[in-house]
Amino acid sequence: MLPRGKRGKQVKVAEDDAKVQEAAFADLMRNLRYNLQLDFSQLATLNAQEKVYQNEISSAQNLVAAIQKSFDAGNTSMKDLIRLKALLFGLQNDMVENHRQVNDLQTELKTLLQTKETAFVYPLINDKPVETVTLDIPGLIEQAKKKQARLPVKSIPVKFGHT
Repeated sequence: MLPRGKRGKQVKVAEDDAKVQEAAFADLMRNLRYNLQLDFSQLATLNAQEKVYQNEISSAQNLVAAIQKSFDAGNTSMKDLIRLKALLFGLQNDMVENHRQVNDLQTELKTLLQTKETAFVYPLINDKPVETVTLDIPGLIEQAKKKQARLPVKSIPVKFGHT
């Protein structure tokens, strides 16, 4: 049996611990939501870059083929042909690196979204221009304070009495 004061302190410590855990959970959810949004936008950017790489590689392959014919006819130097082939090789390497990054993001997104391993996540980005919005700065500050998970942790009083 505990004295009255000790039982009250234990209840208060348990309540404070619950508040800290709740704030930590809110912080975790906020971070996961941020990571999900960031991964979606990065994946959309990498998908757009892949299209650019495909166009560049196609153009470079056509150019290399034309310069190869010119070289075979004796109208172009070996140096120019090698430079263009090196450019093509560099573009192909960049595209391989792009694919590696896409695969890494796909793995992370499948984990966050709990989707099948065989599924492919393709983000659709709405590129419509944003309407002009008037901002209520004090209201936004209050909203940020309410949604900021770290602030409640700082405001929770932690008092441990030694008896």
